[in-house]
Amino acid sequence: MPTEGRPDSDGPDPPGPSETDRALAQLLEEWRRQDPEGFAAFMERGGPPRHGRESAMRVRSPALRALLVVIGLVLVVLLSPVPQWVVTVADTIRGTPTAPGSTSAGSPVTVVPPATGADGRLAPAVPVGGAPPADRYAFLNTQPGTSTPVTWDPCQPVHYVVRDRGIGDAGTALVHDAVAEVAAATGLVFVFDGMTDEVPTDQRPVSVPAWYGGGYAPVLIAWSDPTEVPELDGSTAGLGGPVSVRGGDGRWTYVSGSVYLDTPQLSPDLGFLGRGAVQAIVMHEVAHVVGADHAADSSQLMAAEHRGQRGWEDGDRYALAVLGQGTCGS
Repeated sequence: MPTEGRPDSDGPDPPGPSETDRALAQLLEEWRRQDPEGFAAFMERGGPPRHGRESAMRVRSPALRALLVVIGLVLVVLLSPVPQWVVTVADTIRGTPTAPGSTSAGSPVTVVPPATGADGRLAPAVPVGGAPPADRYAFLNTQPGTSTPVTWDPCQPVHYVVRDRGIGDAGTALVHDAVAEVAAATGLVFVFDGMTDEVPTDQRPVSVPAWYGGGYAPVLIAWSDPTEVPELDGSTAGLGGPVSVRGGDGRWTYVSGSVYLDTPQLSPDLGFLGRGAVQAIVMHEVAHVVGADHAADSSQLMAAEHRGQRGWEDGDRYALAVLGQGTCGS
């Protein structure tokens, strides 16, 4: 274990830095040079985020000041089964699939993919396996008098727009990646309708004709802050939920929704060591929009607290697959 102070002058010379030490030091220096604000923010923050109350996510980040010492970084690399910085870099290099029909940040999509089968679905349904224990999944709403969850219409695309609020292309690309994960797990088709300047509200109506004309409003995924959305104050990093309408047959169907993300809390984590954690937060909130509720089991991504999860677990996958099995025309 390294200690502070100079070595005894009559003792053996301390060993020089290893190749790993030098490589990590160079990596840190390059990051500090290219992104000084992000580097400084990382040195003051760290640790896994936590989910808060229903449809909200909280973040509590202890300081990681030991990372200022190169030997501390070496220990992190040696003790982590898959170092998060390696995962982050690899994800950036190989790229991540975008949601069906979506494009790069700022480019609206107008083409909806054709139905794939006689049932009218726009994408194949995700097979639903055996149900895991009940504490591993939950649904936000069920049809009156039944245990059947309220869902989106799988024969209609889920339109969404993104509001920037200073997050930049990196944050918008991350939203696309998170939406793609939900699309793949549900079999629903998401269509990116472009960027928006719509201001988040706590009671967003089902239709916003001033922005989007007639019809149901697209899902609004808005980077924001506590000055606009007071619920984001403190440690709450995200909010999400759907909007439903009731048809003539009495069935409820989701037709719109909102996700509000706290830019000040999340933007410093989009770079080195943090992108996976932020994407997990966005995935969690978009999963609320399609109808998933918090799971009691803490191992699930939809659990109320985040304990390092970076992807769907068995209960999450089951719930999302079921939520993709809605009735066409509902």
